[in-house]
Order: sequence, then structure tokens, then C-alpha cells
Amino acid sequence: MKSVYTLLNKATIVCLVLGLALFSACKDDAESVPDYRVAFSVSNENPQAGEEVTFTNASTGGDSFEWTFGDGGTSGDKNPVYTYEESGAYTVTLMVDGFEELSATKDITVGDPVPVIMMSVETIEAGAEVVFTAEVYNPDGEELTYAWDFGATATGADLVDGMTTVAAPAVAFTEAGAVEVMLTVTLAGEELSTSATLDVKAQLAKTLIFTVVDYESGDGSLYWKKLYTGDAVSVAEDMNVPTAAHPLTLRIHDNRVYVFDAGSNISYSAAADADGAIYSIDLDDPNDYISVMDFANEGQTNYTTDPFVGYVTDSKIYFGDRSNGITAIDVSTANATYTTADYPYWVGNNQLGYYSAWRADGGPTYGYGAQNGSFYVRDNGGSEEFWWAKNSNHKGLWRFEEGDIANTAEVPALGGILTGEAVRAFEVDETNQKVYFSINKVNGTNEMGLYRADLDGTNIELIDDTRWHSEGGDAERTGITGIAVDAEGGYVYWGYRAPADADPETNPLEVNSVKRWKIDGSGDVEIYVADVWVYGLAIDQAKK
Repeated sequence: MKSVYTLLNKATIVCLVLGLALFSACKDDAESVPDYRVAFSVSNENPQAGEEVTFTNASTGGDSFEWTFGDGGTSGDKNPVYTYEESGAYTVTLMVDGFEELSATKDITVGDPVPVIMMSVETIEAGAEVVFTAEVYNPDGEELTYAWDFGATATGADLVDGMTTVAAPAVAFTEAGAVEVMLTVTLAGEELSTSATLDVKAQLAKTLIFTVVDYESGDGSLYWKKLYTGDAVSVAEDMNVPTAAHPLTLRIHDNRVYVFDAGSNISYSAAADADGAIYSIDLDDPNDYISVMDFANEGQTNYTTDPFVGYVTDSKIYFGDRSNGITAIDVSTANATYTTADYPYWVGNNQLGYYSAWRADGGPTYGYGAQNGSFYVRDNGGSEEFWWAKNSNHKGLWRFEEGDIANTAEVPALGGILTGEAVRAFEVDETNQKVYFSINKVNGTNEMGLYRADLDGTNIELIDDTRWHSEGGDAERTGITGIAVDAEGGYVYWGYRAPADADPETNPLEVNSVKRWKIDGSGDVEIYVADVWVYGLAIDQAKK
């Protein structure tokens, strides 16, 4: 009995233990599967191969998270970011705390990778060069080939009819407007295509302002033309700002173009009336016209007082008459009428030691009465230098400071340059330290023409010796009256008037025009604007 009892007791104990274990297991299972809601969202359910996809866990609980992305990839992050390397359909699974019961799935369709067109600039301007590249998802480093199509307005050394197979072509668009760029990249035998619509802006450029006059009638107008770079095209446009017959000088200051108009007569006359004018126009609104000074009035009848040349600074407007001197007025002057009594000379020929009557030392004489050429105010380390050209019987460039103005035989310390040449017009290129000038009378070393030299007058170079038209007698040759330099763009511009017997077939440069020449000397003189009778011109250096 004892044995039986023992066996029975043992069996009872085993059964009891097994029962407790089973009960305990059931209880543990019930407690180990929490009542969580498992969910997640996807930033893009239709991404491209190579595109990052963000998975956001929206489960209501859990401590561990197991993601499988359907292509063999996994992650234990709560909110993973994943990139599919190949296109295809994939099922993404999230399991929380290791329980299959706590799982959620989503299907994702991954498309072929799409190349991304990249540009070297944010804003594309017509005529400006842009380098294009493409970003292509290529994890295995396969060889790529490219086929670009930039359209009919695209130009570039790598392009033929707007198309190229170069990986990173340099392109310029000749016109503003919407342009569609198409690209096909071949990757491991598969063609991947994309396109982009570009907004090509009108090129920001400097502006050439110049006078156009009908020589027969004496009626004129101001014109402007954008100095586009590259292959962008601009046309000369009438600003509808009338001029008289001889707007010899233009100057640009503070977004205004100032016209120094000598009126109807610039040749010697015993009785011609003054009828010149100084006026300015806002470059953004040519209708904003200000009359600075009128020279036609009963008390002033001599044409020699008309403004032949001029210059504008922050504080002053300087203007020179035919031969006697320079007058300075406040830059704010408006609607004034000129008389010699109201506006006396700031400096006269006979107030500088260059005046020939003072010279007793055999030095160069410039001469009272020699015709006035261009006038220029130069900033030399914070002090103002004044450069005043003289031509006809006496010649050269007078240079002086305001303290030099006096009735004295002492020559200003700055001295003169080009003293052997009758300088009609000149313009200083401060960037390259050069002076461009026209010689309008053969009474020195060089023939008539356009030249340049160093700022000290040395190293004179001939640019253009094409014959030109000249009004008046031998001592009054107008020649070139307007010169402008665009140092950044690399050109010097000037107005040219062909002689009455011009023969363009023999010499193609004998054409009324605006001419230009590359200041690095790499090209020939060329006609920039043809068939225009030009006196003054200037460049608005602000790009617009």
C-alpha cells in the first residue's frame, strides 16, 4: 500500500505540477501580447529608385520595432529612412516587440530612377553661359551616356542644333522666355528620361546710349542698345528724346544721362546765335526730362558760348564752350538760362600756366583760343584731377587741380600729356590705366584717327585710321566726339561719321556707325551699329 500510495501521490504531484504549468503558460501568453494598434505611414508610396523614403511609426506602443522592406533590407529604428536601389513592387512589414500578431504591412511600388537636371546658376540670363549637369542614381557605378536637347535658342561649343552628348555642356540661350530642356541618360542599357522647363530671363547688361542725328535736317534723338554678352541679340531702340543737330557729349551719372548739345552750329561764323542746351533724362523713364540750362536767349547771341563738352560729378556739372573756358554749376541746377554774367568761367585758358602767352621757357604751348576737347574729372586718391583736351592750332591734354587756377605762368604740377597731338575727344579707362583719344588734325606726330596710350601719354597705339567726315575748316575738325569704354565687357566704343566720298566697297569701315574694338587687341575694328550719324555716346555701367 505504501508503494501504491507513493506512486499515486507522485502521479498526483506530477499532474498538479503540469496543470499549474499549463495554467501559468496560458496566463503568460495572455499577458505578453499587448493590446497595441500597429500602424505606419510612408512619405511616398511610389518613390523612384535612389530616392529616400521616410517611414513613420504610428503604433500606440512597443519597445522594439522590426522593419522588413521587401528587398532584403531591414531596420530596427522606430522611424527609419530607406532607399530602394532597384525598381519593383515591395511589401513593407513592421512588427512590434517580436510578436507576429503585432504587425502591419504596406505595398510600395518603386519606379525607375529619374535623372535630376542641375545648373551652375540659380537665375539663367539670355546670353549668359550656364553649365548643365545631371544627378543620376547609379549605386553600382555603371557607365552612363547622355543625350541633351536644349532647343533652337541654345548655343555653345558642344552643341549642334541645340543638342549634345557631353556630360556637362556649357550652354547660352539667345532669347528670353520659357525653354524646355530634355535629357535621356542610358544606364546599364536602360534609358532614363527627364525634362525641365527653364525661365530664361532677359540678360542683365550694361546699356550703350548714343545720339543719332539726321545730318541734312539737323534733327536727332537718343538711342540705346543693350551690351549683351555671348550670343544674346539686342537692337538699337529710339528713346524718343529729341536732340538738336550737335549733341557732342553724353555723360551718365546717378542713373541719368546728361546731354551737352551744342545746337545747330559748330563751325566758325561771325553771327550765329547761341541755341545749345544741357538737359538730362532718367534712364528708367526717358519721359523724366529735366532742362538744366538753355543757351538761347536775347542776351546771349554768340554760338561760341554753347556747351560743346561736359562732365558730371556728385556735386557739379562742368561744361566747356567752343574755345574759351570751363563753367561749373551745381548738379541740382534746373530750368536755368545761360548768360556769361550769371555763370562766369570756373577756369579760362588764360588762368593756367599752359596758356602760351605765359611761356618763356620754350616748353609746350597749348594756346588761348584753341578749341575745347573733352573734359574729365578724375579721382586720384581722394583729390580731384581735371583733364582738359585742346585741339586745332594748339594741342594736348591739360591736367590740373583746382588750386592751379590762377593768372600765372607756373605750369601745374600734373603736367600735360600728348602735347604733340590735337586731341578732340578722350576717355580714361581706369581699370586698365589707359586713355583713348581721337586726333582730329594732322599737326603732330600721328595721322588723324582713334588711338590709345598709357595714362602718362606714352606707348601710343593706333586703333582706327579710317577717314572721317569733318565739319568746319581745317582747324575745326570734329572727328570723333564720343568715346566710351566698357572695361568689364572688353570693348571701347566710338561714334564714326564717314566722309562725303566714302567708299565702303574699298574700305568696309567707311560706314556711318557706332564702332567698337576689343581692348585686349584680339580682334579688328568692327561696325556695331550701322547707318547712324553719331556724335556723343556713353555707357550706363549698371547692369539692368
